[in-house]
Amino acid sequence: MAFGRDNDNNEEILNTLNQQNNPEEDFGAEEIAVQKDSTEESETPQPQPDPKPAKRENSNVQMPNLVDGWRIINNDDLPNHGVLYPSSWRFAYRCPTAKEVINFSTVDDRDTPAIMAAIEDLVRKCVKIWDLDTEQEVSSTEINDGHKLYFILKLREFYIPNNYIQLSSICEICHEEYNVDLKPESIMYPELSETLIEAYDGRIFSLYMGDSDEPIRFRIPTIGTSSRLFKYMVKVYNDRNTKDKEKKDNKLMFDKSFLKIAPFLFITGKEPVVEIIAKFKKIKDNEKLLESYVSIIDNIQLDNASEIYTVCPKCDGEGTVEIAFPGGWKKIFAKDLDTKGYFKV
Repeated sequence: MAFGRDNDNNEEILNTLNQQNNPEEDFGAEEIAVQKDSTEESETPQPQPDPKPAKRENSNVQMPNLVDGWRIINNDDLPNHGVLYPSSWRFAYRCPTAKEVINFSTVDDRDTPAIMAAIEDLVRKCVKIWDLDTEQEVSSTEINDGHKLYFILKLREFYIPNNYIQLSSICEICHEEYNVDLKPESIMYPELSETLIEAYDGRIFSLYMGDSDEPIRFRIPTIGTSSRLFKYMVKVYNDRNTKDKEKKDNKLMFDKSFLKIAPFLFITGKEPVVEIIAKFKKIKDNEKLLESYVSIIDNIQLDNASEIYTVCPKCDGEGTVEIAFPGGWKKIFAKDLDTKGYFKV
């Protein structure tokens, strides 16, 4: 499983990630396992990475799958085979610590902003992105908002190996009831047209709508931008003693049309929410432009499907089942350690 464009880059990237680990977090200290090429003789010694590796030419070292607790995600295994990220980005993730899981489990399933914040916090701590072109780490808040379930399930799979969330399904053909494992690779994403991908540079869409000569440009919604909007909403809700003009702007935060369009108004991803509010006002005053935005948002499909495919073990009949968490978000990382049956009736 390669992390970079070549083996030299792979080794250097993961060593850099390891050097940047937060010392206060328990990442584990796994022995470095180096994969050998199938044509290499077993007695050939494998070189070990230096603490501060330099670029080497013509190295035959294969990239390990696990280095100091970090696992690498092949870009082709990402949602939509990774086409919605810059081709130079590489992803790695580690197992959440018990402390991090406890913090996540305190989330209130009725509090959407709290859920968003908890997901962002856990993913930000446990996932790293490295850009091969700039040789710099990219903030994990740049993960696409529609991919957060995939990454949460990857973290859960690491934290609780071989113990997947099970969804109950009933075959429509033979009426057999059976369970289906909810795995990261089970998550389905709509197929994207080549025309849409060609209008995307890895972060920004540039779409010509109708007969307009000017493209509508917007940054793909990320967990970072979505979280910022939700946090601002919470701030507005909690702050009722503001000036008249701010009160008028704050009411806009709960306008359904604003909530629909706002995630698609970022360009840099760093704009203040007040700037997004001002941009929305201008769009709302331009009926043709507003129609274009609504058409884009109604048709672009960046989120995962709400169901997964199933195959009946009895008759091989195919079907689908809705994605659900039996215990809610707060119990998604819950381990069943009751080996004696104390709590089972």
